[in-house]
Amino acid sequence: MKQIAQANGGLQKALKSSDLPGATTQAETLAAQFAIVESFWTQRTKPDAVKLAQTARQGAVDTVAAIKAGDAAKAQMTAGNIGGTCKQCHGTYREGDATAGYRIAASAGITQ
Repeated sequence: MKQIAQANGGLQKALKSSDLPGATTQAETLAAQFAIVESFWTQRTKPDAVKLAQTARQGAVDTVAAIKAGDAAKAQMTAGNIGGTCKQCHGTYREGDATAGYRIAASAGITQ
């Protein structure tokens, strides 16, 4: 998840500075990482979390496609949607804070 946060931050920064090659790299990293997250939740039989991971991964794929098509506005929109999907999942499956650290919420009913 730390790689996702770093890549998402890098993606947003690259798009704001019109660094399209850098944005492409970060979006591709996100797509790969969200595939791992999807697998994690699939193994734990959490279909809603799987769907969110798939949505985030598709957002990253769509961002790459928009960049390659030269549509910076669409790339910014699809990249922005990735963060919203992250928030949805974190609202259900994450607990903790930056000081104490984050972990999977006990209410998720799974062991790590």
